[in-house]
Amino acid sequence: MRRFLLFSFVLLRITASIAQNEALADSLVTAGIRLHDEGKFQEALARFNEAARLDEKNGNALYEAGNTYFALADYKQALKYAEKAIKNKGDAVAEAFMLKGNALDMLGKPDKAIDVYREGIRLGHKSYLLHFNLGVTLLKQKKYADSEPEFIQTLKMNPAYTSAHYMLGFSNAEQARKVKTLLPFYYFLMIENEGQRAEVALGFIRRTMTEGVEKTNDKVFTINMNAQSLEDEFSTADLTLSMIPITREMSRKALKDSLGVDLPEQSFSEQLFQYNESLFKILSEISDRPADAFWWDTYLHFFIELHQKGHTEAFTHYILLHSGDKTALEWLIANKPKLEAFSSWIKE
Repeated sequence: MRRFLLFSFVLLRITASIAQNEALADSLVTAGIRLHDEGKFQEALARFNEAARLDEKNGNALYEAGNTYFALADYKQALKYAEKAIKNKGDAVAEAFMLKGNALDMLGKPDKAIDVYREGIRLGHKSYLLHFNLGVTLLKQKKYADSEPEFIQTLKMNPAYTSAHYMLGFSNAEQARKVKTLLPFYYFLMIENEGQRAEVALGFIRRTMTEGVEKTNDKVFTINMNAQSLEDEFSTADLTLSMIPITREMSRKALKDSLGVDLPEQSFSEQLFQYNESLFKILSEISDRPADAFWWDTYLHFFIELHQKGHTEAFTHYILLHSGDKTALEWLIANKPKLEAFSSWIKE
């Protein structure tokens, strides 16, 4: 009986010691993350390594150490710690797969990175960032059709992830799809209408508005659509959108021929507003919902209602706020009530 009591006491002490070490390790990881965020990477590494020493099963310590090495551009060490965290099978395994893939990509091994992302997904680690990073790596290899489903899956898991809207627009722009380029970029620009990515998005929008239309002479225009675009669910809408610059040019020519009058050149914001009026009207006339409801639920329903509520003009000028378009800025200053109504509708 006495031996049993002694054994129980020792076991209790060991259990308490383990629990104490685990708690201390967690606090060290928390402190290390704070130091990492402050840019004190070496101090952060000391905390993470001490945490891993105290608690060998602490996957967060291994992953965060690897993440800090990644921030230091030491991708080989980042890869080493990512592999340790995966082998550990503790916390942060999904994050470790992402880190391993990122490190391999930075080490010039994108094919291996793709295999790692896919392995993490295949093993059931549900992480929208695994899908996102897989999509980015595929896109960098110009595998645009393969990257698109990964960005869609990212948004299905996290609809608020702004970067995925941006990359989905990028992916479809490279596939010459108009509707599927414009809607993700529009959604992105409502959230982030300033900075380099906003400039890139607007550049793609400009290109998309006129893409696929070739002027042979004053009377003949050619519309070019690749086979992949023709198979897209929005191919009819894309074809109709391709007619807009042709119609505008023919109207200008007819007016000049009949009355000798040259219409003044429109600003980009004026052209985009008219284009969006047509785009959202075309979308509202689509009767059949696609088999995959993603495009309807994420974009179409939103922009159709935006148009029906009369906010297309405010929306168009708002996304151009920091574009340098003088007409857009003048409109926004002169139409504060319309902008406020649009803002209130967004919040609702």
